[in-house]
Amino acid sequence: MFGKGKKDGVKVLEDYKVGYLGGDARYPKAKKTGLDFKLYEDALRIEKVKWFDGLEIPYTQIRDIIISDRQLSGLDIVATGLLSSTLKQANNINVAYVDEEGNERIIRFEMFSGGTVWGTAKKCKEMLDRLVHHQLRKQFMGTEEIIKGNETVQESPMEKIEKLAELKEKGILTEEEFTSKKKELLEMM
Repeated sequence: MFGKGKKDGVKVLEDYKVGYLGGDARYPKAKKTGLDFKLYEDALRIEKVKWFDGLEIPYTQIRDIIISDRQLSGLDIVATGLLSSTLKQANNINVAYVDEEGNERIIRFEMFSGGTVWGTAKKCKEMLDRLVHHQLRKQFMGTEEIIKGNETVQESPMEKIEKLAELKEKGILTEEEFTSKKKELLEMM
């Protein structure tokens, strides 16, 4: 679902529907209500709704956007039995960023655009492709540097691997995602 139009004079590049999974202390419980998850030229925005105040994260504050496997509930597993493993598709969006106060944050969403579990996984891959196509990933801070106070510090590939290992331990990255990114970083050394 490629977004069109402008908001406040800034072009909407892509527009997706997502559900909130967690990560923002203001909203401790996951809500499967559809939110508008939009990629603009300058920032990622989740539009305001009745229960959600909205969120704008400039790309320069984003470390990375990682897609991880859908987490199945006990009810999902009981209801689908042997088929439950096929429902564990990569359709969760994890946005790692630094807020205005310099605090590390991760906010998680589940892709709704695409309809089926497999369609939502396809939309997640498409979204990552669109981030590259629109050259938005180049703006991410997590790809090259970290801002500490007023100084910029280059992060080594080993430091990046350590951070990825932490994300894997927290269940944000799968083993496959960790291994793939680790291989890529080791090749840079």
